[in-house]
Order: sequence, then structure tokens, then C-alpha cells
Amino acid sequence: MNEISSKLKLILWGKNLELPEDYDNLKFDRYKLKNNEYNKYELYLYKNNEIIKKIWYWDNGNKGYEWNYKNGKENGKQYGWYESGKLWHELNFKNGKKDGKQYGWLSNGKLNYEDNYKNGIEI
Repeated sequence: MNEISSKLKLILWGKNLELPEDYDNLKFDRYKLKNNEYNKYELYLYKNNEIIKKIWYWDNGNKGYEWNYKNGKENGKQYGWYESGKLWHELNFKNGKKDGKQYGWLSNGKLNYEDNYKNGIEI
């Protein structure tokens, strides 16, 4: 863990904000933590001036969503959670388009949908 990630970890802990599960393996060289227009925290992680991850937080410090990026586009698994911390959706993206299985759950934990996409088109 480099000095930047160590400093950010302390800031997040101090604000009682959840760390990404892959935090210790993330390689980033810059971050931005800000309050958005709804007074919710948003965290942006960058490597070589390109965004690699964006996280939005609920007031209670739980993550609301976590998006992963590659070459400036959504890529890989994208997650959303209810304020309670229960999983709301798990989406898969490739080059900014839905690609693969997409899942959504109701707040009671019951599966709400399961879709499959290829290159942004539902199949």
C-alpha cells in the first residue's frame, strides 16, 4: 500500500465510510472525495489520470454503489446496495456496455430479475 492509499484509508475510516473490498489490491495514484448535490459522499479513484473506480455512499457510511472502469468506460462488475447494506444489483459491463449476467434483488433479498446481455443488447 502506498502513501496515497494509506492516507485515503484513514480519511475513509475517519468518516465511517466503507472501504471497497478490493482496496488493498487497487493501484491508484490520485483520488477525489467530495459531497455531491445530495450531500452524499462520492469517491473517485484514478490511475494515470483515468478513473478506475467510483463509489457513492449512503448517509450511514454504507456503499450505495461501486462502479469499476477501464479506459474511462464501465468495465467488470458493478454493484449497488440498499441503505441497509443488502445487495440491490450486480451488473457486468464490458467497454461501457452491459455484457453477461445482470442480477437485481428486492430489499427483502428476493431475486427480482436475472438478465443476460451481450455487447449492450439483451439476449
